[in-house]
Amino acid sequence: MSYTPYYTEGSEALDRTIDGNRTALKFYGGGDTLQEFKSLCPGLYLSVLDDALYYFFTGGGSVLKAIEQNDAMGMKPVQALIENKKNMENELTR
Repeated sequence: MSYTPYYTEGSEALDRTIDGNRTALKFYGGGDTLQEFKSLCPGLYLSVLDDALYYFFTGGGSVLKAIEQNDAMGMKPVQALIENKKNMENELTR
């Protein structure tokens, strides 16, 4: 997904549709994409900042790398986030 200045209704609908899938991991990449998400769906954006299913990358290149590798889960930043989540869950269950 990328910045679409002339299609704001469709972009907002797409963001909400993506959010509707409660089991999928969501990857948003690129500063323009994040800015559009924040502008069109500010409440949704704020509500998912700490959601473990959402990953925000400020550089669109990171998303391209994930596509190139055909595995976003293998990227070091994503692995670190997943490991951090596991550690936090372990702390909560102690």
